[in-house]
Amino acid sequence: MRYIICVLLFIPISLFAQFPIGNSSFSYNDPARANRQIDGFVYYPAVSAGTNTTVATGEFPVIVFGHGFNVAYTEYQVWWEELVPCGYILVFPTTEGGFTANHGEFGADLSFLVDTYLAENTDPTSPFYQKHNGNSAVMGHSMGGGAAFLAAESNPTNINTLVSLAAAETTPSAIAAAANITMPSLTLAGSLDCVAPPADHQILMYNALSSTYKAYIEITNASHCQFGEASAFSACILGEGFACGGSAGSFISKADQHTQMLASTKPWFDFRLKDDCDGWNTFQTYLTTTTTHSYQENGSDGCCIANLNLNSTINSGLYEASSIISANATVANNANVDLQAGDCINLNMGFCTPVSANLEVVIASCP
Repeated sequence: MRYIICVLLFIPISLFAQFPIGNSSFSYNDPARANRQIDGFVYYPAVSAGTNTTVATGEFPVIVFGHGFNVAYTEYQVWWEELVPCGYILVFPTTEGGFTANHGEFGADLSFLVDTYLAENTDPTSPFYQKHNGNSAVMGHSMGGGAAFLAAESNPTNINTLVSLAAAETTPSAIAAAANITMPSLTLAGSLDCVAPPADHQILMYNALSSTYKAYIEITNASHCQFGEASAFSACILGEGFACGGSAGSFISKADQHTQMLASTKPWFDFRLKDDCDGWNTFQTYLTTTTTHSYQENGSDGCCIANLNLNSTINSGLYEASSIISANATVANNANVDLQAGDCINLNMGFCTPVSANLEVVIASCP
């Protein structure tokens, strides 16, 4: 197997900085659908907090988020409050918000916005000019989760990953669409969801996915609505109360559910959209060692970036046997090696790359 080595002497500031939250409204027209109007709001890393403030210096991934059936986008405040300060742009369309929502159009809206923000990155008149790092995700809750499947099926070129929260079946079918989705996908569910029960919705979608890597996380005693704010008297809470009756009293707290959902999605996005190896390792640790959920995973994946600092350790299971050779030993699968100053990395290319402090090696061919 051929490997390509790149030595990087810097780390993008968007990996670690905490940004103020800027926001603005938008209105676009899709010429491919008779100039259909798509309105909504975008939250972004900013120089200062507020409406229409300047976008911060850096390049950031874009996450387009689909709301649930008759659920206001403001019910997903937790997502922009948690992700934007970490260097993500979150886009919330407000289309299809009534009782006659068209799932197919909503999925097309999500896909359209992914393409639109990629185009904004190349438009010198846009506030998002040269602010997009080129990686995009679709994400959604309930109906919006199902619509995210439709978007992912229709736009595999520009969408890097799919994340769904208590996704509900749609018309056209999100379950049918899943069979055509090959991008890495994360499916979250609540074990006490009686609005879109996992056995009838999320598990069927997860099983149908053709993703190169996919994971399913079912949070123990989690509800349907608490993947958002679950505000009193909101449409989601009223519907959940009707559907669940007395079982609502058995839900974990909203704070606990938010902690659990963010513990998986944040590192997932860090890895998928920022190429951050620590994100992959954190996700795997949460997935396999935390007792607050059940899970499934399928497919092969791994991290192709190793930060090789003085006396650092290469995480286990990331490299094929014999692909990395230190000064004194061959690293086999599922083994660790401590690299000391003066050691070298030989990727079977006929030369060694010396190890020194603050050296980052990017391996372009992942296991």
